[in-house]
Amino acid sequence: MGQRGVAPPSNRLGQHDVNFNLKRLGGGGPADSWDIDYEYRQRLTASYRDLANREIRLGRYRRAAYIFGELLGDFVSAAKTLDDGGHYREAAVLYEERLHQPRAAAECLERGGLWAEAIEIFTRLKDYECIGKIYRQLQQEPEAQAAYRQAVDARLAGRDFLGAANLLERELNATDEAIDQLKAGWHDGQQSSRCFTEMFRIFAQHARHEDAASYVRELRRELHRARIVEFAEGLAQLSASYPDIPLQLLASDQTRTLAAERLPELDQYASSALLNAVGRLVPADRLLRHDIRRFLEQRFAQRPSKVIPKSRHDRIRFVRRFDLPPDVWKTAIGIDDSFVVAGWHGHELTVVRCAWDGSIDRPVHGVWRVAGGATHPAIMLAADPQGLHSILVHAFGERPVVGRRYFVPREKFLEGTAIGTHPGLTIESVAFSYDGRGTTYIADTSSNEFTVNAYAAMSDSLLNSWTIDLNAEVQAPEVTQLIWPLPFFVREGATYMGLGRKVSKWTPAGKVSEFVCPSTVRSLCGSVAHARPRVVAALDRGGMIVWDTAGDYDQKLFAEELSEPVIKLTRAGWLIAVAQNQVQVYSTRDRKLVLHGQCEAAAENPIAIVTMGQANRFGVCTEEGAVLLFEIDE
Repeated sequence: MGQRGVAPPSNRLGQHDVNFNLKRLGGGGPADSWDIDYEYRQRLTASYRDLANREIRLGRYRRAAYIFGELLGDFVSAAKTLDDGGHYREAAVLYEERLHQPRAAAECLERGGLWAEAIEIFTRLKDYECIGKIYRQLQQEPEAQAAYRQAVDARLAGRDFLGAANLLERELNATDEAIDQLKAGWHDGQQSSRCFTEMFRIFAQHARHEDAASYVRELRRELHRARIVEFAEGLAQLSASYPDIPLQLLASDQTRTLAAERLPELDQYASSALLNAVGRLVPADRLLRHDIRRFLEQRFAQRPSKVIPKSRHDRIRFVRRFDLPPDVWKTAIGIDDSFVVAGWHGHELTVVRCAWDGSIDRPVHGVWRVAGGATHPAIMLAADPQGLHSILVHAFGERPVVGRRYFVPREKFLEGTAIGTHPGLTIESVAFSYDGRGTTYIADTSSNEFTVNAYAAMSDSLLNSWTIDLNAEVQAPEVTQLIWPLPFFVREGATYMGLGRKVSKWTPAGKVSEFVCPSTVRSLCGSVAHARPRVVAALDRGGMIVWDTAGDYDQKLFAEELSEPVIKLTRAGWLIAVAQNQVQVYSTRDRKLVLHGQCEAAAENPIAIVTMGQANRFGVCTEEGAVLLFEIDE
């Protein structure tokens, strides 16, 4: 905080109100600055944080916020503490004016029932669904409907027909309009199967069985070749679950007729899917399933190949390559059966979602404009292993992005997901990660120290806060170079940080241990929760894996011939290293590190290794936008 003039020197502290007060943040009166040594200052800071955590446990949130905000200048922790304690307006001011997080401010005001102020910010953010929800809570129905109409238009602008239809049906009671949008979504192709299923759910819910039958016949007459499989699978589902027997019989008959007429023109994949849909019409008929299998084998017969032992080069199979849009790509992360890649399009931070088959999807509302985007700084991503939270994205050294973006359900992406910032992120954030329980850990750096804040999984409430003396850490002989963003990994409440050639393990109680590597640590990853504890460091040369079991510590080097490799430890225990057009895969079973396979690949500048769905699949993303997909043969 600022000060006005210099007070007479004194060896006594002045008296202050120990409850947080916004008015004191703008500067105070004359101050008498004390010059204390660095070590004492670090001890004092740690004591302040312990006191703040104690005040939170006692429910004295304004006192805790006073310590965080006025004594430590930690406005992130102060804002979260005020928010958790029900002091919503003050928390919102900190979010918006100090932390530049208008969405967090609006959500805070909404929680506090400060509706008008929340609506004002949501309007600037163009979040019409939140505006509609607030107006409906206030029983201002015309305003609510107008806001939801704007939300529908925004969904349609992003070709999210399914989301638009859900709003029309759920919030506006406009069933006919919802059906029209679902019909448009079927023809658009991106969400065709989901739109088909949702449309007939609405028909069934409103007992519009004749309309459902008419639309089945209409689709059958106008069916395009590219929709045959989706239509047949949808009909098979209707025949089993639609609550009207005449329509079930119609769906079964249309499925069989479709197979009889269109089967000769289809390839192996489409033929198999179409006949499997026919087989689902009579699930108890085992003879029919046998006939279908025999027919497909005869029609698409292939001569069996001779089985030969596989060399290490044969154990990694290149599957396919596809290319991302021509931008500067920085990082990627896997989520379930897909993965998200982040990069720069000019000054704008852009993200895309990709599937194993090469499908590419963009979020609704597009990109974020970032002040320093022209320099293309590093981008950090984190995904919640449980899938309960948004994907976190942050440009290193920049203010947090404003607002979330949404990947909506598509034909190749069954689940939607949000991506955006976290209330605890600031321009000084250097690392963040989720742990296996969904707790968020964020590391900030300022005044020669790291501050690590832990936020609750379901509420984003501040759970804990502690500091690490950066000055003491970097004075170690192993620390000759720091990598930014900070190499950072979290596992079961412990944070691992890469500092020069060493990796330090910390908990709120202090440093637990550290291990030294032969060269600078460039990134960290490790095993998931409930698996054998392993931490992997990617180094200037190769990498090092550490089995970090209490009382049974072991470490091994690998891929030492690779320079600055990108490294990933998969859920199945495969350790993958990629650099200089080389791909290496190691097994880590039974605490043994064994080279399983290696191959060459056109990945000169890899940025990330991503895993998707099946345990033996992985992808390599490059800075130029190439995505190379591989399978591991055991």
